Amino acid sequence: ELSAKGLNPCPRCGAFYDPNDPKIKKWKCSLCGTDLTLSPEEVKGSLLSNEELSKKLKKANKNARRLKRLTRAMILMCIIFLPFIWKFSLCLLILGLTFAIISTKATKNAKKMLADNVTRDVISEVIDEAVYSMYSRLPDETLKEADVPLWWDRADGTDIISGKYRRHVITFCDITLEEESTSTDSDGDTSTSYYPVFTGQWIICELEREFPIKLRLYENSKKSLKKKKKKSAKSEENENEIKTADEEFNKRFQILSEDQYSALQILTPHFMNSLMNMDDLSDSRIFFSFTGKQVNILLDSNKDLFELKKKDGANVSEIRERMRDELRVITNILDELFRNDWLFKT
Repeated sequence: ELSAKGLNPCPRCGAFYDPNDPKIKKWKCSLCGTDLTLSPEEVKGSLLSNEELSKKLKKANKNARRLKRLTRAMILMCIIFLPFIWKFSLCLLILGLTFAIISTKATKNAKKMLADNVTRDVISEVIDEAVYSMYSRLPDETLKEADVPLWWDRADGTDIISGKYRRHVITFCDITLEEESTSTDSDGDTSTSYYPVFTGQWIICELEREFPIKLRLYENSKKSLKKKKKKSAKSEENENEIKTADEEFNKRFQILSEDQYSALQILTPHFMNSLMNMDDLSDSRIFFSFTGKQVNILLDSNKDLFELKKKDGANVSEIRERMRDELRVITNILDELFRNDWLFKT
């Protein structure tokens, strides 16, 4: 459809752009930085071999570790010398911050190298028409419209992926939601801090039919090891907590809807069994929000996907397999969701 409108895909990440748009700067993709004048074959030919990528990752990891050690050393020396030579301490602090900035840049370059040579390929193996952006996420407006039973004040995230899985339109990314907390000390001064109420994957799938009511569910138990400071799920005043005839389902999930009768009509034994199967397939606390023609699924996994981890070293084959395993958690849940003919009957 986008091609029919005269838009062209980036030869590397697949994001569409208007070739007649004067805002395109130097014919570089705004998402991945690829030269838009290259063909997909030319882009593929520019990819690094596993051996080349392994050497570059090993060097990048070594440099990043060295810079982090230097940063810690400069800050420690700054603290030690501060009471005696404050000007020298200030120089050490500036030097430490410089090392920190360089280290962050080196880490980002390593992630981009990994994305260009491994991550996008892994995603494209299972997601059709995939568009992947390392440092983008779902916008706040989209998160709020989903009305997931989590109370949060600010959001951050990375690694957004959109495309089609088994012909169904999906979008998912890493998301961290934080709640604001204000405290007052003995002098009457107030301070504001934030603590996470959710860290994991936010998945949106387009349904084949309009969901007749707003239905929200969240798991009672917390499989994730992360502890929350207080209960984060809050019901709206016009919503009721619903109980089904299935005691096992009631023990596992809280059910919220403004229309109890319709909710119970929708929550058939088959549907409830499917939701519990999706919960079993995840290694984390799970949330569902059915509204309009979308279902939002949240996995409170306490981790990000497609990151370069210390234990990976520079073994490209192991990194690739680990990323496939991470993606398989998402697709297994979607496979179970697509078994519901009522939601996806075409």
